[in-house]
Amino acid sequence: MKQTGVAILGAGRWGKHLVRNFLTHPDACLVAVVDPYPETLAAIKDKYNLAPEVHLLTDWESIRDLPTIEAVVIATPAVTHYTIIKDALNQGKHVLAEKPLTLDVAECLELCHLAQDNHELSLVVYRKSVM
Repeated sequence: MKQTGVAILGAGRWGKHLVRNFLTHPDACLVAVVDPYPETLAAIKDKYNLAPEVHLLTDWESIRDLPTIEAVVIATPAVTHYTIIKDALNQGKHVLAEKPLTLDVAECLELCHLAQDNHELSLVVYRKSVM
């Protein structure tokens, strides 16, 4: 089975767990980790001994230039979700977002329709317990 190329946006509290989980998932290939803080990216690189081919980016828009990314995992502040998810769906990427999807019901509905129209998956993670 072909691995799915994944970019993780946000390497903070939840993002670091997502990096760990996707690195060990047999159907995933971690292509990029995005965080605005270079020191956070350096710590993630060291902690998980990331391969040189994993892109460490400080700007989420940079993932547009990486054609091997098929899915985007979003662990950024909720206020950024709408813009990032909409852009990812418009690029034809599948999306997995930490809760909430957005802070506005109308935006949530718009994103759901966009995902449906583009035949992309858009999922929201909700955990009852801490990872």
